[in-house]
Amino acid sequence: MIPRRDTLWAAIVTAPDIYRRRIDVWSEHGRGFDLSAARELAVNTWWPHRVDESQLLTDGHLLATLDYTAIDGPDLVAEEALVINRAGAAHGICIWFDTELTDGEGFSNAPVGPTVGYSHAFLPLARPVDVAAGDSVRIRLRAKRAGGDYVWGWNSAFARDGEAVADFRQSTALGLPMTRRLLERSSDGFVPVLSEEGEAVKLCLESINGEQALRDIAARLSDRYPRLFARWGRQPPVRRATRSEIQPLRPERVSTRTTSLLSGPTLRPG
Repeated sequence: MIPRRDTLWAAIVTAPDIYRRRIDVWSEHGRGFDLSAARELAVNTWWPHRVDESQLLTDGHLLATLDYTAIDGPDLVAEEALVINRAGAAHGICIWFDTELTDGEGFSNAPVGPTVGYSHAFLPLARPVDVAAGDSVRIRLRAKRAGGDYVWGWNSAFARDGEAVADFRQSTALGLPMTRRLLERSSDGFVPVLSEEGEAVKLCLESINGEQALRDIAARLSDRYPRLFARWGRQPPVRRATRSEIQPLRPERVSTRTTSLLSGPTLRPG
């Protein structure tokens, strides 16, 4: 079912249980090991969770409206200023949606009022922030299509009486374990080369020229890349039974049913 329109909303929330379970667990249960690197991955990952109205520290603010009848690109950038309504510890940003299917028909997973069973997107802060009523928060949300998925980014700047309190810049790009080789391969200056598998695919495609039969293409691939096609054209070896495994067939070991099956139907008088 494809909706006509989705509306995204955001609010700052207090969520100590979620934060403890997803983030602080890497600090509290290290058993002598430094797991700060794992914590860094966790705070740059968005988590599916449910929050309720009592956890909202701000009103819900409209982030974006996605009209699928007129949308012109897969990426999203949204920015909004929020005001803290009450004192508490801010742990993250909660994102929810309202969906419009058609005129007068739709559903929502908002933490306020009737809702469906969808989780919210919980975007953790790099660390909890103690806030007071009247504090301001400016958030910026980014969603950029990359391959078959999205890279999400969220910035949050907290201020009180015009003075900065906390400023975070987070992204799911930082929530993935990165190796030097992976970073090098993602550089626009990286020079890619075909692997053996890629060379085999290239040869296969070049051979589909309207002149070669499938068996000839397969034989050529097998000859050129024996490691990849080691079993092509070969029958599995037939294992011969040893003398000790061969049991003589004794009449007393053949059941009546087996005998009747081997000998065919039995005719019985009238």
